Amino acid sequence: MTQKRLFVLLALFSAITAGLFPQEPSDSLKQETGGAIESFDSKFSVGVNAKYNFLLFDDAEVNSQSNTPVFLGFSFGFRDYTLSFSIAQTYTYTPGPGTRPAFDAALGLYQKYWFEELSFKYYDDFKANDEPFAMRYLAGALSGAYVFNAGNFSLPAVFRLNRVQRESAGSFIAGGNLRFFSLQSDALEKFHDRAWYVCAGPNAGYSYTFVTSNAFFINLYALGGVNFGLEPTRHDFVLTAFVNPRITVGMHFKTWSFNFVTQIDCTAFIFGDGKYHTFFYGAAAPGASKRF
Repeated sequence: MTQKRLFVLLALFSAITAGLFPQEPSDSLKQETGGAIESFDSKFSVGVNAKYNFLLFDDAEVNSQSNTPVFLGFSFGFRDYTLSFSIAQTYTYTPGPGTRPAFDAALGLYQKYWFEELSFKYYDDFKANDEPFAMRYLAGALSGAYVFNAGNFSLPAVFRLNRVQRESAGSFIAGGNLRFFSLQSDALEKFHDRAWYVCAGPNAGYSYTFVTSNAFFINLYALGGVNFGLEPTRHDFVLTAFVNPRITVGMHFKTWSFNFVTQIDCTAFIFGDGKYHTFFYGAAAPGASKRF
């Protein structure tokens, strides 16, 4: 599928999604402590999203890119919990050496002061120099952080979409994460046999949300950290550094919410033998959520 068709697909999805939103006031709300954040009475939600994404791998031996650009996904929410899953659409690309479609999944808990997320990503269809490249990548993370200014600022209003922030505000964020990475490729000497790396460390960042009187918002978010880890079977030490900026725009209505999330996740690895490589993930995803 050509780039033009991919952008048409995302544009049509956005137009259809926007058409689902009647211009209603957000009147099924209750104020939380402090009055700047309001929560919806609804306990359940169902969401749908489309995602254009890519994963780049770069080291001294090869530069490769994932070959599965378009994902479609669903999400289900109950109170502060949300479960999401999306999978690559095989009709949007020419399959390479991969044996199964790429996918990602996440279980999140977005509370007032804390957020925690367990996430996974799997890719096994890559290209290098426009040729198929056999590599299997699996990554997971358990991360959490504390929101210092939660009385005036709300991450659930941006990502969980079950709250509304009425005034522009921001907050520092700090916490920790546990990450694992698995990589295997017959074309890479270091990863000819599958490697499993487990890393842990602190993270910190800042986020700010600009809001208008009609519940439209623009959120800027950046989180970064340094992790230390090893490969248990090889006793191979690794130091990783990552940064995850996001820009999100959206709007809340009486029973519907809409957001468009663009994000980058760049992770650099430095191994005990002096070798290094980087993973660079980028995505743009329009989504809609219906509350019940």
